[in-house]
Amino acid sequence: MFRKSHRQPIALTSLLSIALLFWLAGCSGDSTPSDGGENDTTPPALVSVTPQDAHHISVVFDEPLDRTSAEYPSNYGIYHQSLPDYPGAARSPQAYGDTLYVMTAALLLDAETVQLTIEPPMQGGEPYQIVVLNVKDLHG
Repeated sequence: MFRKSHRQPIALTSLLSIALLFWLAGCSGDSTPSDGGENDTTPPALVSVTPQDAHHISVVFDEPLDRTSAEYPSNYGIYHQSLPDYPGAARSPQAYGDTLYVMTAALLLDAETVQLTIEPPMQGGEPYQIVVLNVKDLHG
């Protein structure tokens, strides 16, 4: 379990016009680098979140990640964030708070980008929130 958490809200729009808001909690405050340097108390920070299509999202961090934590699908949550329906509003196929499940998380060769595969597919023009927890950098 990590001792220090860092939250970083960012909203963006994608190729699918999907706004994403993401939060990040990161690494432990007690990790000691193997080279004897200073402790790494700064968690990896999100640089960008970009939907590639309705089933895939690229998540880019600011430093190389630990493969095991980066590729654990349960470390990511994606939630529909449109406003609740009101009388006369067009109904969305997904309701506020519905979960999109991360089926796979693959750390790419740059060690800073994670490709997420999700189900059910995202709906174009709908806002989502992505929550990233327990993803560690190479120093824990």
